[in-house]
Amino acid sequence: MSAHKKKIMRKGAAIGMVIIFLAGIVFHLLVLSGIVSYQMVWGGRLRSSSEMLWFEVVSVGLNFGFLVVALAESGVLMIRGSGKVLKIIVWVMVGVFCVKIIGNIASINSAEKMIFTPVTGLLAVLSFVLAVSKK
Repeated sequence: MSAHKKKIMRKGAAIGMVIIFLAGIVFHLLVLSGIVSYQMVWGGRLRSSSEMLWFEVVSVGLNFGFLVVALAESGVLMIRGSGKVLKIIVWVMVGVFCVKIIGNIASINSAEKMIFTPVTGLLAVLSFVLAVSKK
């Protein structure tokens, strides 16, 4: 594969991740606001609104952190001297998304299983593309 195609693939992976993380943040804010039922997240295992609050705050925080990494990897956000650290974080993201696929499959909520398993799989693939490619 040519260097130009690899660069386009890397940029596309980063942009795809940015879009998914922005959508994820909006989704989790909808859960926090009560517009979307909290039964659709965290495997359908949350038992109360207060439990949902803590888990969803963590979700928004993680999605925001992942968004920052994707923006940095896409070149939109410049973080000085962060090349090796970002590469390590992207590899951690690959692992997180692979484990999260298992969690989605094990969900007792069929909507979460059907919607978020493929999205998480796509995030695993896109983060892998970033992890193995060079800037």
